[in-house]
Amino acid sequence: MRELYANQAISILYRCGQRYFAQRLRETGLGFELGAMPFLFCSYQSPGITQEALSVQAGMDKGTAARALKKLEAEGNIRRDEDESDGRRRHVCVTEKARALIPNLAAVIEEYHQILYEGFDEAEIRLTRSLLIRMKHNIRQVIREKSGAAVPRRSQTKIRGRPSEKGGLGFIWAI
Repeated sequence: MRELYANQAISILYRCGQRYFAQRLRETGLGFELGAMPFLFCSYQSPGITQEALSVQAGMDKGTAARALKKLEAEGNIRRDEDESDGRRRHVCVTEKARALIPNLAAVIEEYHQILYEGFDEAEIRLTRSLLIRMKHNIRQVIREKSGAAVPRRSQTKIRGRPSEKGGLGFIWAI
């Protein structure tokens, strides 16, 4: 049997993760759509973030962000406030309804990470994150060079793994 390339393994892991989250969200009855989770968590972690900055932070294009935010807003999970100095700019804030969902969503994500890291020691987790970050930087640099966009410094990107013992939500999404 032929070995998988790293990108194939990553793709399979991603799809399995999507299925896992979809199943757990149904089971928990949170009534939440998986695709909106990065936007909800980024909005929660950065209150008042602009819609444009949110799309960058969540790693999604502006159109995807706009559709997800429209749905989150219709469900009463976020509100988008017009910027006082620039009417085209919107600031995104989570509502109390969404704040009540965060601990349950975070628990599902923590559960997922525990499954992923089963049998790994801390050195293996750090190495895995480091290698994935390097791969991401490599492909992003090529994409940006071909598009003519500036290439960000490596230190701007972090992949978070296990949650801190302090209980923060910083571990939730890879940015």
